[in-house]
Amino acid sequence: MVEEGVRGVGEVVTGNEIETKALRLLREVNQRQARDVAGARVRPYLCAHVVGLDTNTQYYEEALDLLVEGGALLRHETERRAFRITERGVDMAQQTEHKEPPGVPEAAAGEAASRGEEPFPHEEERPEEGLERPWWRRILGG
Repeated sequence: MVEEGVRGVGEVVTGNEIETKALRLLREVNQRQARDVAGARVRPYLCAHVVGLDTNTQYYEEALDLLVEGGALLRHETERRAFRITERGVDMAQQTEHKEPPGVPEAAAGEAASRGEEPFPHEEERPEEGLERPWWRRILGG
């Protein structure tokens, strides 16, 4: 069990919340980067915002440590912020996919919106027919 950590000024985070966010982060990393391939190089910091984690906090580091200690991730040999997902990590991610209650991804998006954060471009829905395409689609195509 992870000890309680501090999220922000006057806001305490329990070990259970860290475990929950860590498992959600593992699921997102698997879905978006590893795609169920054990040994794939993953960069959890690219998915942290989806589950409501700020990568510049001890809270994020504790979630990563929990995944490393649990055998879900291995630190990458040369890249400081990269990891390799293990078979155990893929299995854990797949199990959490089936246990995730409906509406949780929307809740994470709601957390980001409540903090005034914009969604990342790859998360935006495709615009309706006849509407102008987003800038990144015009530049990168699609």
